[in-house]
Amino acid sequence: MSVKIFCISSSEKNFFEYTILHLALYEDDDEFIDVLLLENNADTKLETEHLAAVILSAIRLNRLKYVKKLVTAGADVNQIICVDDTHEKKSSRHNDEGDPHIYHIDYTPLEFAVNLNAYKITEFLISQGADVHGRYDNDGGDSPMGIAATSNNVEMMKLLIKHGAGINAGDEYGITPLMKAAIESNNSASRRLLLSQPFIEINSLTEDMRSCLHFSTIWTDIDVPESSLQDLLDAGCDVNVVSKHGRLPIDSYEDKEMCFEIMKKHIVELIAAGFYVCDRKKLFQKVN
Repeated sequence: MSVKIFCISSSEKNFFEYTILHLALYEDDDEFIDVLLLENNADTKLETEHLAAVILSAIRLNRLKYVKKLVTAGADVNQIICVDDTHEKKSSRHNDEGDPHIYHIDYTPLEFAVNLNAYKITEFLISQGADVHGRYDNDGGDSPMGIAATSNNVEMMKLLIKHGAGINAGDEYGITPLMKAAIESNNSASRRLLLSQPFIEINSLTEDMRSCLHFSTIWTDIDVPESSLQDLLDAGCDVNVVSKHGRLPIDSYEDKEMCFEIMKKHIVELIAAGFYVCDRKKLFQKVN
């Protein structure tokens, strides 16, 4: 059952269609929610044109008490819920510290909670059997760990690792959490947490044969090698990887002078120490 409610936004008037359960949740009406769930067996999967399943609304509002009620009433903690064109799609993160925030087309409740930095809700969903591992049927196939790594959410990453989330699992394109942490120069905390893990695979490859060195700082115009590239080089990432498109890691930094120089310096040091470096890089022996 649904009801149309007339809402006024800051810039224009919009009609929003709520289910009765959505409306009770947004009004923070505990008693009515109990009546709907316990006495009337309200369908927790109902959606409207602009609102996704009500469990995502509860997560968006960061109301753990309602997430608990919904799960007790039968809400599926592993349901894949589409948020395209819904109010939930571009939800703001709780306790936002300005870290990267990627919007997806669909989520499980756990993925949505991780993306919005709803830590207590994430803990609860895991305790109720939410799958901490990746899946391959959402846009980009991201995992809770991949989402947390992208947004530099170290505490969320630690929670997921504690409960067995894989730190090396790639998405449907083979992009690992470490690669996602390397993309943003500001993600030093998540990057260093991953690099500190004893079973981290620093030289994993994507479907098109790129390594994490191909990804470092590609989403930023800031040339700050010490914050991303240097971490990866210090960890021993392989500079010899040639992608499916014939590109070496150093080719990713042709437009970033500082990063390019850091790569050249590192390659010269490898050659001087007697390590193998593919022929294309021996040119750097002449540098300085």
